[in-house]
This record gives sequence, C-alpha cells and structure tokens, in this order.
Amino acid sequence: MMPRFHKASVFHMLQEPLPDVIDLMSHSDVILGMHGAGWTNGLFVKRGAGALQLIPYGWVSEDGKTIRG
Repeated sequence: MMPRFHKASVFHMLQEPLPDVIDLMSHSDVILGMHGAGWTNGLFVKRGAGALQLIPYGWVSEDGKTIRG
C-alpha cells in the first residue's frame, strides 16, 4: 500500500516572519530551493528530512567563470 502524501507548499522565506519559517522548516519532510543564502534556514529542518538544492545550468560568477554546466 502506498503511503498517503500531504500537500506541497510554496514558501517565500524572505517575506515571512522568522517564527513562521522555523515552524514550517521544522515540520517539513523535504525542502527544495535555489542555491543561495536561504539554505541557512536548513538549520531548522527536522532530522532525517530530505533536501534538494537547485543550481542553474551554466551559472556564471561575477568574474566570468562558469560555476556549473
């Protein structure tokens, strides 16, 4: 029997109060997000949660060097 999944939510962390961010992160089973400083909120993720960080293909740094791709 397949487990029943809960809903997915889109959450813009910079637009929400920190207590709400902590509450959401501490109850999440999986987090998904773009590469960046927002991953600091991973400190609040519960033990055993999955995470997937996205990095744009062909991303170029400020000095013109390709980071990925």
